[in-house]
Amino acid sequence: DPNLAYSNSYGYWVSIMFNEAVFNNGKLNPFSNPKIREAVNWLIDRNYIVQEGMGGLGTPRFVPILSTFPDYPRYADLARPLEAKYAYNFDKAEQVITAEFEGMGAVKNAEGKWTYKGEPVVIIGLIRSEDEREFIGNYVCDQLEKIGFTCDRQVRTRSELAPIWQQGVVANGEFNFYTGTNYNPNLLRDEGSAFLQSYCPDVAGSTTEAAFTCNDELHTAAQALYTNNFTTMEERRQFFATALRLSLENSSYLPVVNKVGFFPRVAGIIVASDLSAGV
Repeated sequence: DPNLAYSNSYGYWVSIMFNEAVFNNGKLNPFSNPKIREAVNWLIDRNYIVQEGMGGLGTPRFVPILSTFPDYPRYADLARPLEAKYAYNFDKAEQVITAEFEGMGAVKNAEGKWTYKGEPVVIIGLIRSEDEREFIGNYVCDQLEKIGFTCDRQVRTRSELAPIWQQGVVANGEFNFYTGTNYNPNLLRDEGSAFLQSYCPDVAGSTTEAAFTCNDELHTAAQALYTNNFTTMEERRQFFATALRLSLENSSYLPVVNKVGFFPRVAGIIVASDLSAGV
């Protein structure tokens, strides 16, 4: 239509944030186990989410750096093998989660449902209702239910959910995961800060993030990248290699999709549109 024009943006993404605390209410939290969090990468089909949940306006996201920003092409040879390693593999996810969860003391009942001390293991998902995160959160619950979990889907708005994941006492066990989102209002030439912000408690913006744990090797690399504590680009590359690998093994924060923002307008209207934030 010659009467229409549009702009795109690429600085927005959706993730799953896990509550990794050991609960104080006697309930078993599978996501306190990093190997189970890691296995969720295999459990979810990011391509399916992009096509069915976002109408194709997105790309799968595995790592905490945006594919359209400079650091991704700089380290694409590090990121892409990890994307291949963690591609959708339902059977592998079920195998790993089963082995790990049995090791935590859980058992499946006759109906194939996970139980702990005779009670069903209920995954409480805090699912944002305002956008594509409702689809994503429900899809994650669908996949978890296929391997024997029981899901309690708390589909609510930001203001209703923030007191739970942002300010609540995470060890109280009020939730297991939250459908988060972020966007950058400008293009970032340096995304090295993403690892400390996403996987370690040092600069936490919520009580959920303040409870994150990261091993010493990830912490060292993340701190170095956050503070630019290196002297050569090769040294920076080595920190990125470590942080990318260990962030997926940790997966407290699990990137799901990059969203392609779409801004239609009447042709002839002149606007400023940033490649990250849009109009």
